[in-house]
Amino acid sequence: MQKAIILFYLLLTSIFSISQNENLDSLNKQLKTTLVDTLRINILNAISRQNFLNGNIDEIIPAANNALVLSQKINFKIGAFYAYKNIACAYKMYGENKKAYDYFDKALNLSKELQDKKNEADILRLKGRLYESQDNYEQAIKLFLESLKISEEISDRKGIASSYNDIGIIYSNQSNYTKALDYYNKSLFLRKQLLDIGGVSDTYNNIGIVYMDQKKIDSAISMHHMSIKIEKRLKDKNGLALSYNNLGLCYRLIQKNDSALFYHKKSLRLNEEMKNKKGIALASYNVGSDLLNLNKIDSARYFAEISLKNSQEVNNLYIKQFILIRAMILLLTSQETYILQVEWGMDQM
Repeated sequence: MQKAIILFYLLLTSIFSISQNENLDSLNKQLKTTLVDTLRINILNAISRQNFLNGNIDEIIPAANNALVLSQKINFKIGAFYAYKNIACAYKMYGENKKAYDYFDKALNLSKELQDKKNEADILRLKGRLYESQDNYEQAIKLFLESLKISEEISDRKGIASSYNDIGIIYSNQSNYTKALDYYNKSLFLRKQLLDIGGVSDTYNNIGIVYMDQKKIDSAISMHHMSIKIEKRLKDKNGLALSYNNLGLCYRLIQKNDSALFYHKKSLRLNEEMKNKKGIALASYNVGSDLLNLNKIDSARYFAEISLKNSQEVNNLYIKQFILIRAMILLLTSQETYILQVEWGMDQM
């Protein structure tokens, strides 16, 4: 087992030695010299995807839109599919959920038209994750199971692993930790076999969340550090921002508030670099809470306001949490807190 783990990390090191910025530079150079329309479309979609991986949110849609226009011009449907998918993922990051659903549906319809089962299953998973992010677990798990069924039919092991992971998230959110860990371990087993390094990192992070919820903090911290080690090699800003956030929560639970603040600030910086407003809202909220625990009231107040502003802009479903922490930080009276809740429509939630 120990030899397998060492081999796994040696492979990780060798596979991901090239930086993603170099990938983008290479793609942009290819675009300038390529005249064939289908190749240009593929390159534009690859640029859009690489910007997503790099956390350059504002660069995702322009490249995908260019790919989409050219795809529609020459009726290149698979090119249009990937453009729709990339645009949907960008809108999900922006928190513009209606637009994300619309573009996922466009991609789903094209995958069915092309009879492309692998991509159909992929879009069902992505759309399910959007439902999951809005706490619509019934609709999310329905899509995850539909995706899993398709992946099993076509023997797509990577797709199966992804569906296991997503189903595990639903059970974790519902506090069914036994089932969550069962699905996560199934996913982890397949992802290691497939050398799906990014997937392994994702599953480590999710297992860490379960351990954190079970108050097994040492195990949770270990899992998040394993995830961070991979994400650093992948230069995965999205993954790192999430892992730093979760690590901060672990330290808060054991009242190591300075450590919690350290990791939450790292998460906030990455989300700011990516202009991820939903991520900024969450990280700012956590930074404010840590500062409050350290009795730094004025600084806590400042970050609470940042959280509130960004929550409003993305219509975040967790705005209730941010509003209440703002009220607490601002040390409002009970009556003033109620007025604030009514003002933002939170009294009915």
